[in-house]
Amino acid sequence: MSNFENKFTISYANKEFSELLNIPSGTPLLEITQTVSSPDNQVVYINKQYILTSKYVYAVRSYK
Repeated sequence: MSNFENKFTISYANKEFSELLNIPSGTPLLEITQTVSSPDNQVVYINKQYILTSKYVYAVRSYK
């Protein structure tokens, strides 16, 4: 079974992101870094996202 970790932080749009997202520089973005590790703790996947929260909602669900 794999292990995963999601880290949520706030970052601010720099010049590159502001141009790509068509937003003002300094606009707050939700930064999510997801790391997936194998059972022996070897990193097998890293995903980083920068989310403009006025356009996208991040939701997490858990089922038992």
